[in-house]
Amino acid sequence: MDFFIEIQGKYIGLQIKPAGNKAQLSQIFKEASLQKDTHQAFTEKFGGKVFYIYSIKVGNEKKIDNLEVIEEIKQEIQRLKTSQ
Repeated sequence: MDFFIEIQGKYIGLQIKPAGNKAQLSQIFKEASLQKDTHQAFTEKFGGKVFYIYSIKVGNEKKIDNLEVIEEIKQEIQRLKTSQ
């Protein structure tokens, strides 16, 4: 896990992966498949989901390639805030 976000004693996991070329993408998908059980165990232990954030380089800046993950993370934060 690269980062954790705490929400009322529960945690969301963030995996940040570079997605600059197709060779990296196939490795990322392979890794995601291998980590499925680990991420499930994280969710069971800490209550929140694990999200992949794919990073690309645009000029000298790094940007999120899968922007839809931001809304998914927001929804998970809201879910954790309202579940007790």
